[in-house]
Amino acid sequence: MPETMNRSIPLEGLVPENDADVDLQGATINRDALRRRIIGLGEDSIHKSYYPQLQQRLRELHRFKTLLDGSNEGIFLIRLPDSRQPDSDMPDVAMVDVNESACVQLGYSCQEILELSFFDLFPTKDHRRLESFLSTLEQSEHGRSIITEFIRSNGECFPVEVSSRLVRFDLAPYAVVVVRDISERLRMEEELQRTGNLEALGVLAGGIAHDFNNFLTAIMNQISLAKLHLDQTDLILEKLTYAENACLQAKGLTQQLLTFAKGGEPVRRVASMAALVGDALRLVLAGTNVKPMLTIPDDLWLVDIDPGQISQVLNNLLINAVQAMPEGGMLRVSVRNVMMHAEDALESTLEEHLPHGDHLCVTIQDSGPGIPEEILPKIFDPYFTTKAQGSGLGLATSYSIVRKHGGTLTVKSKLGQGATFTFCLPATRSETDTAQRQPSEPLPSTEVAHRILFMDDDDMIRESMGEILEGIGYTVTLVRDGREALEALHRAREDNQAFDVAIMDLTIPGGIGGVEAVGRLKAVDPLLKAVVSSGYSTAPAMAHYREYGFDAVVAKPYTVSELRHVLDRLMSGDEEEG
Repeated sequence: MPETMNRSIPLEGLVPENDADVDLQGATINRDALRRRIIGLGEDSIHKSYYPQLQQRLRELHRFKTLLDGSNEGIFLIRLPDSRQPDSDMPDVAMVDVNESACVQLGYSCQEILELSFFDLFPTKDHRRLESFLSTLEQSEHGRSIITEFIRSNGECFPVEVSSRLVRFDLAPYAVVVVRDISERLRMEEELQRTGNLEALGVLAGGIAHDFNNFLTAIMNQISLAKLHLDQTDLILEKLTYAENACLQAKGLTQQLLTFAKGGEPVRRVASMAALVGDALRLVLAGTNVKPMLTIPDDLWLVDIDPGQISQVLNNLLINAVQAMPEGGMLRVSVRNVMMHAEDALESTLEEHLPHGDHLCVTIQDSGPGIPEEILPKIFDPYFTTKAQGSGLGLATSYSIVRKHGGTLTVKSKLGQGATFTFCLPATRSETDTAQRQPSEPLPSTEVAHRILFMDDDDMIRESMGEILEGIGYTVTLVRDGREALEALHRAREDNQAFDVAIMDLTIPGGIGGVEAVGRLKAVDPLLKAVVSSGYSTAPAMAHYREYGFDAVVAKPYTVSELRHVLDRLMSGDEEEG
């Protein structure tokens, strides 16, 4: 045995230096046998020169330790409990070793960390998740990882990704845990998301500016033409009608944009989908060479929807289908009742998106060329379009409308096999269709000059609408805000000239708006009918106007015909469903 090996095993004090055999408490012990027993080597190991192997193993361990300490990730070796302690809610997970990076990350010395439980390094809210994470390591062949937070010695937290793998030493379970600081990664992901949002917003803003400039140009051109031909009444009427239609198109654009507004809700009533689908098909297919095939059961359920918004969805999807078949083709439209978990429920691709309960689903299938696979994920993005003519808002708007109705909109397509769009809405099994159809022409006005209180803070709107209402036979009082409206109501009652209807702007900057004023007005005159009007068509008071004390709603901008229809219905006592 080399002399250096003898120095590593101090035998001084155990046996005399010169005696080969020594009697200790009556037992004779050979010096070489004692040395072998203390070193733990058998006879064969000594004769095979174990010392070089031991030195090699020590060098390997040193390199491994150097590698661990040089890693940027925190690395822990923890002893896993065999079972939960009976008198403790959480098992005690002891740390056996830790590298320098972990100590730097956490602000502890290595000795301080090893005196802690592994769970002490994480927020209390994540302890159960970590316990489950560690307890299931044996079930994962390639290890597992989770996202959580580390707690520094000063109490600060930072996000980390914790990866772990099970190892065994002397049959005891251990876990090698690697903790990676992901603060920078999350920051970069957030920055990329912000950049993507800004790019999408730029595309959206550019598209809006383009479309609105086109509408404004058309309106200005028609007004200019009308001014050039003041002596030709018929021509003036034609040009002004064209300008009015351009305004309605601009209104349609704003309505599509408002469907993206956070918190916007549909103005719902119970309606028949069969009627809406039939009307949309007649409108879209007029003058085309596309053949429709419509399938609707006789026992179709009703839906609680905003009919105008759902009509917009139908029109958008049908127009897309027709444009996909410029040379003509077959358009298959089916409407069906769907009860989840019934034997005739939808195919699994849709069941994943539908909650339990009754649904009504509309499927629109064209025989066009189909949609390329790389484009499918983008078709619902605002202003994304592959068409030379088109804004790209149609599908994005449809998707938003359906989602705000509590429904789903999905698409399936393969090149050469057309495209199939399906949207599903929550349904009701009511046997009565309470939907009221708005007549194409306004109801005839009565001969009685009804009194209207019109409230709006915009001078041009207030004065022009006063002239319009008086021009169609109403007596009108104009006010700027809720305070003036209340004063006008008191004066009218003192003169025994009560108002029949109050048309109230929803938002009055610096003044009393419609929501606050309507309660005060009806406290003075409970018989007063109130109509809420606003350009914020997604405001809760517009969607649920009855809950706010109103009797009807009209969204800006509106035509005289639309307003007159609402007023005539209120005057006759035939109030719309809210």
